[in-house]
Amino acid sequence: VSAPAAKSTHDVPSSQLRRMLNVAWIQHRTAFIAMIALGIGISIVLLFTGQGEHAAIVSYIQAGCTSAHPLDVTKCLGAEEALNGDDYGLTVVLMGIGVFPVLIGMFIGAPLLSREFESGTFRFAWTQGMGRVRLLSSKLFLLGTVTVLVTIPVGLLIAWWCTPFNIVGYTSQWQAGQFDTSAITLPAWTLLALVLGVCVGTLTRRVLAAMAISAAVIAALDLSVFQWLDSRLLTLGTRVYQVAANQRWFGQFGSLHQSASAIEFGPKGSWLVNAWLTSAGGHRLSPAQSSVVFSHAANLTYKSTNINAVGIWLTQHHYQYWVSYQPASRYWMFQAIEGGGLLLLSLLLGVFAVLAAKRITPSYVIKFQGYLSRFLHH
Repeated sequence: VSAPAAKSTHDVPSSQLRRMLNVAWIQHRTAFIAMIALGIGISIVLLFTGQGEHAAIVSYIQAGCTSAHPLDVTKCLGAEEALNGDDYGLTVVLMGIGVFPVLIGMFIGAPLLSREFESGTFRFAWTQGMGRVRLLSSKLFLLGTVTVLVTIPVGLLIAWWCTPFNIVGYTSQWQAGQFDTSAITLPAWTLLALVLGVCVGTLTRRVLAAMAISAAVIAALDLSVFQWLDSRLLTLGTRVYQVAANQRWFGQFGSLHQSASAIEFGPKGSWLVNAWLTSAGGHRLSPAQSSVVFSHAANLTYKSTNINAVGIWLTQHHYQYWVSYQPASRYWMFQAIEGGGLLLLSLLLGVFAVLAAKRITPSYVIKFQGYLSRFLHH
């Protein structure tokens, strides 16, 4: 009788992987279904509500409104009024999408492990012959993959939804609301929120506490990026642009952080960062000094019918107006920088969550929960 063939060395790992992914699906299929349903629901809302804006922008473009001499001013004004009327809807959409990572971290990430710790089911789930590190890693991998696959189409639809407003110049893809909800940054932010929620749940081992802390931390990160990080990031490696005398000089100095199209000068599609004046000797004036000089020039030329009179006067007196900016060609580079940084942070937090679940002792958890309880009560 011939001996049975030896089992291939590749069969065991592949079967274990399938088993781990199957366990992760069985345990968390509600989370998977909820995430996919939420993504589909948001996509349907974006597709439905964006039809009016795109109809208006088609009329706007066909009337030649993007050129200096439009073909039909009436259509231009009508399209602009339609888009201006939907500006509130744009704000609601961007704010709603901004909350999406918070919801994922709070309702899916935070309970992922904290529920098992709180209910005690981890004692059974983690003793099934596959090791807790592999099991937890497979859960994070599967959930993370679904998160990315759901949010990439949402990010693309947001860009589509905002395109009419960007064309008219009401908004810009460089603005924090859009910059952090693209097809690159939205998946990265949502993945970070998911893993951060898992980390918090691993440390607290209490579902409600993990959900509350996760929501607070993710919201704080989101606001800090919106208020501080994006503007700091976009100041790196700026180029300098000199506004000509025959252009309209914008009387704002210091931090600009707005689209070039919004104030009608600067390279097309660029993001203006700072503005300043230089004197005849080439000395850079402070924002306060620049404002005083500009106001003085405006007072002297207020009777002129030339809209560029201020710039002409300042140029004649050897003042120069400078703007630092990020060119449009760098947009995706900065998207990759922020998205890559968020993905790296997510990976580090995921490793920490797995190691913490493996090594943190019950006594440490009790101490941590005691500190947390005292903090919440005070």
